[in-house]
Amino acid sequence: MSLETDFPRLQQSGFIEISPRDKTYNCIAFAVGRKDAWWQAFPAPGYYWPPFVPNDESVDALTRLFETLGYAVCPDGKYESEYDKVAIYATGSEYTHAALQVREDWWASKLGKSIDIQHRLDALEGGIYGQVARFLKRPKPR
Repeated sequence: MSLETDFPRLQQSGFIEISPRDKTYNCIAFAVGRKDAWWQAFPAPGYYWPPFVPNDESVDALTRLFETLGYAVCPDGKYESEYDKVAIYATGSEYTHAALQVREDWWASKLGKSIDIQHRLDALEGGIYGQVARFLKRPKPR
């Protein structure tokens, strides 16, 4: 993975590396707060996919996964302090990435088998992850 090639807006937008490379988990696991398995449809050894979630790579399947965790579709990524928010990136109808909002205008992502970063929402658009296709939110735990 080449940050400059795969994410042409990232360098200009700026980012903060928050943890080193780790191939144990991916962006979906990271967005749900897990670092113990790679969450992906069509599981194989070392991979995980929740039961009762469609076993495909559609935005709708990933939306369903987050809905099983208490998220609901919302209209935008505007920061709301009382909610956790997730952005789903896609190319066409297939998801490519999930990012977790960490504060106003900043999101956190696991970049494949590479590093974890904090970044602006649009910093990952226009490259291999496509565009943000959907937002979801759930109330933060009290």
